[in-house]
Amino acid sequence: MGAALFALRQGSYPFVYPHEMERRHRLNEELIQGRLARAKAEAEKGKLDEQTLRRIQEGDAPRKLGARVHEVLRGRSEDLLNSMLEFDPENRKSARYYAVEWDKVAEELAQPVSPSGREQEKWQRLLVLLRAVERRELVLSRGQLDRVVSDLEEAKAKGESVPPLEELEKTLKGIRVL
Repeated sequence: MGAALFALRQGSYPFVYPHEMERRHRLNEELIQGRLARAKAEAEKGKLDEQTLRRIQEGDAPRKLGARVHEVLRGRSEDLLNSMLEFDPENRKSARYYAVEWDKVAEELAQPVSPSGREQEKWQRLLVLLRAVERRELVLSRGQLDRVVSDLEEAKAKGESVPPLEELEKTLKGIRVL
């Protein structure tokens, strides 16, 4: 479960290199098209699996995996995913535990909004997300941050009410965007 979440967030599986995923895909295509015998395809896939297994069994594999998680997540999210990726199954919590904990993270980042308060709530939500970025619990791309600044500037130019304006600007300065 942890590896799947990592793959969704990172775009690749832990310890599997992109060129290996591409090779596996090409093998499947060749097999489907009848250009490769099943035994040959399975043998090639077995070699790829062995390479991945070797990397997983290296002594510093847990540290390397933790570093990769740290590249994309911080705070509670990082802790949860690292716990899910714990190498020793005895040290992992139950699936139900993780479901509850991820729900808590999601609730903190995005609470339901009524249609009447949607525009004001937008700014409150952005403030919560930006504070998570400031605490290094969440990573937003430069494009995402630019979009926040652009939306804020547009709202100010239109004279729209942006209730947490000072807090938004302070937080954006704190993460060195303004």
